[in-house]
Amino acid sequence: MKLQSLGLNTDLIFIEGKGIIEDKGKYVLVKSPKNPRWHWGNFLIFKEAPAENSFQEWNTYFEDEFSDLNVEHRAFAWDNLEEGNVSEFIENGCSFEGVFTLATNEVNKTHKHNSDIVVKPIITDSEWEQAYELQVLCRDQIYSEEIYRQFKKPQMEEYRDLYLKGKGHWFGAFLNGEIVGDLGIFHGNVSGKPLGRFQNVGTHPNHRRKGICSTLVYEASMQALESYPIDNLVMIADSNYHAAEIYKSVGFKEVEKMYSLYQRNRPTKK
Repeated sequence: MKLQSLGLNTDLIFIEGKGIIEDKGKYVLVKSPKNPRWHWGNFLIFKEAPAENSFQEWNTYFEDEFSDLNVEHRAFAWDNLEEGNVSEFIENGCSFEGVFTLATNEVNKTHKHNSDIVVKPIITDSEWEQAYELQVLCRDQIYSEEIYRQFKKPQMEEYRDLYLKGKGHWFGAFLNGEIVGDLGIFHGNVSGKPLGRFQNVGTHPNHRRKGICSTLVYEASMQALESYPIDNLVMIADSNYHAAEIYKSVGFKEVEKMYSLYQRNRPTKK
């Protein structure tokens, strides 16, 4: 199955060569055996949006594909811009989510640009550790710190491995030598187009509303567009989250809306 979605295609940048991407006909299996707690590293992508009776079929596929892996969630996406019929999924504990895919090939400074911030790639062991701790600090509070660390540690190690292979960088926003914001930009050619994809934009809670996020996104984007072999930069933003407006102010534009179904703790088989 050749995926049409820009967002889904760039998701696969982080799986290719590390996990499993397998076309099963009705769906694409995306699997990350080394990080079973990575929800969007272990999911199914269907060609069509869910129909009235899709729940049992999709859930059976998921259970069969991940029976050998200790995943506690279930997650589905589809390569289709329609919402589909999701009522049965919701009745069975799934959350229905819509996110925007944003893209650009040029960026601009905003009036909130913070000239006190130095944005540069994370290089040293100490910097990577600081970035890891900041990612944990900025996590969604529905996740306990202990559980989140079990997911985030191997993920940051994967990002560092991509950096060492010349596939992108993790960028830090430094203020007086301290990392107060961070994000990743990595590139690949999974879709047949050379694209860069953002990951996990975060700002330290004590340094918000200082223009750090927009400055970080702008400066990191400029460095990526100047040095990476890419046509466009891509990022994903929750449709109900204010950060999307920050990204748009830097120059990113909506190109699609993706839909997915997700359950953090799915029922186990008896």
